[in-house]
Amino acid sequence: MNEERDSTHAFVWTTVWSVVFVLLDTSFLPDVFSLVGLAPPTYPSLAWTWAVVVAFVGGERAGAFYGALYGILHDAAFGRAVGPGIATGLFAGLLAGTLSHVVQPSPFTAGGVVFLFSLIRGAFFSSVSSLFGELGIPLSSLFWGAILPRAFWEAFFAVLLYARFHETLEDFRRTGEGGQEGRGGA
Repeated sequence: MNEERDSTHAFVWTTVWSVVFVLLDTSFLPDVFSLVGLAPPTYPSLAWTWAVVVAFVGGERAGAFYGALYGILHDAAFGRAVGPGIATGLFAGLLAGTLSHVVQPSPFTAGGVVFLFSLIRGAFFSSVSSLFGELGIPLSSLFWGAILPRAFWEAFFAVLLYARFHETLEDFRRTGEGGQEGRGGA
C-alpha cells in the first residue's frame, strides 16, 4: 500500500511540475530571460527540459507519456497546430527513456541527454522551417546563434532540476511509473 501511495505521489507531482513549467515558459520566464540579456530564440524551455529529464529517469513508458504531455501542453500554450510538439515530445521521451537502460541517471548525465535532445529538436524544427522557406537566416547562423546556446542553457537547467527534484525523480523511477520500465526490474 505504501509503495502504491509513493507511486501515485510521484506521478502527481511530476505531472503538476510539467504543467507549472509550461505555464512558466509561456508567462513569466520570457521576461526574466530578457532581463538577463537572452534573445527569444535562445530562451531555454523548462517544460522541455523537465519532460526529457523525467523520461530519462522513468523509462520508455514514462517518456512516452511525459513527452506527449509536454507536446500537448506546449502546442496548446503557444497556439500552434496540434501535432509538431506532440511528435517531437513523444519521440524524444521514448528515446530518452530508452537511454535509461544504458546510462545511469545523474544530474550530469541528465544534462548531457537534454543537451543532445535539444540539439536534435532544434535541428529538426530548423530544417522543417528551412524546407518551407520560413527561415530568414542560414542554418549555420541559426545553429551557432540560437540552437547551440539554447541547448547549453537547457542542459544547465537539467542539472539544476535533477539536483533539486532528486527525491521525487528517484521515487518516480523506483515506484510503479518508471520502476519496471526504466530499469528492467520486475
